[in-house]
Amino acid sequence: MHPAYEFFRSFATSGGQFLGWSGDSTLQQQEANALRNAKLTGQFPSPLPTSTASESGSEIAWELSQAWEEELVKLDVKRPSTIKGIDEVADVDEILGSLLPWRLTNEDFLRMNQDESQRKALKRIAEKQLVDLLDHLGF
Repeated sequence: MHPAYEFFRSFATSGGQFLGWSGDSTLQQQEANALRNAKLTGQFPSPLPTSTASESGSEIAWELSQAWEEELVKLDVKRPSTIKGIDEVADVDEILGSLLPWRLTNEDFLRMNQDESQRKALKRIAEKQLVDLLDHLGF
């Protein structure tokens, strides 16, 4: 596996997860992309922005993400800012996630959420995310 894989699938609650481009039309998307850039470069703004909730309800945790980066630096281990091409790999991972959104392909989630109108709404959201991402990438 690519060394970045753990940063895409793990560390979500610890501030270490690295995501692909997610849009830039809302304030939350712009902030998520600013955090992505900070993780990509290892350079965090000073002072840090206030942590806020994202559209998905998860928090954009600036302090935690910076602390994560600082600890990885101390340990001298691979991190997003030291993995060559991670931004492109993250965008490919984001495309794959948009093609097969877990909320529409995970049997357990679907079994718990059987409302067809909700599923259609999730499909429309996923379609828009995919179109926006492909547009951003020049397709």
